Amino acid sequence: MKKDVIISEEANGEYTVVTIKKLFENKTTQYKYKTANKYESPYLSLENLSYHISLRNEDETDDYLLNHALQENKKLCVSFFTNTPEVIENVFNNHERYSVLIRETGKPDLSKLAVVSRKGCLKDYFDMDDIVDWYERQGITVVDSILESMMDEEMITLLSGEYEHPVVKAKYDFIIRFEGDEVLQNLKAEGLIVTGLLLGYPLESTADLIKEVVDPFSRREFW
Repeated sequence: MKKDVIISEEANGEYTVVTIKKLFENKTTQYKYKTANKYESPYLSLENLSYHISLRNEDETDDYLLNHALQENKKLCVSFFTNTPEVIENVFNNHERYSVLIRETGKPDLSKLAVVSRKGCLKDYFDMDDIVDWYERQGITVVDSILESMMDEEMITLLSGEYEHPVVKAKYDFIIRFEGDEVLQNLKAEGLIVTGLLLGYPLESTADLIKEVVDPFSRREFW
């Protein structure tokens, strides 16, 4: 896997502007946030945002994801395609701090998807009240009970692709898929918040995505 995204940030008055250049799409996007509102956590960074999973039939896992991200507490979960899933399982199953699972890609010509996480749930690493308060200060409504159920769940379960929310009976997958400009995510804002926390993306980038793809007046159809 190669690093497919180049990110830069620049202070501009009271705001910070982040520029994201997606090499795999030949596309450049930007978002900005008030510098004073930046949410700080050792598990969230622009470095984590700069990795994109490419559907290549190769075993070219980046050194950062395999050897540094989890081990140096830079993010809580990593995922990458591999042709040697048994090697990945052996490496991480020997460590009591990690959980690992291998997901099928659904296509016989592709590698398998290896997913590795720290043991425990998101609430072990983040204060949920702080997370909700931060998003609501950005004008994003969060349903506490939905987010709380997900943050109480084991991270490896959320990453399995089989998790169904016990309240709204909607399935969740951390892999964000789009159909045009619409995000195919049943849990919408809460699901995107959880994905960002799992993969170590800055809250500012997740907030920008939520504002772009989630309609706050129509997304409460489940409850």
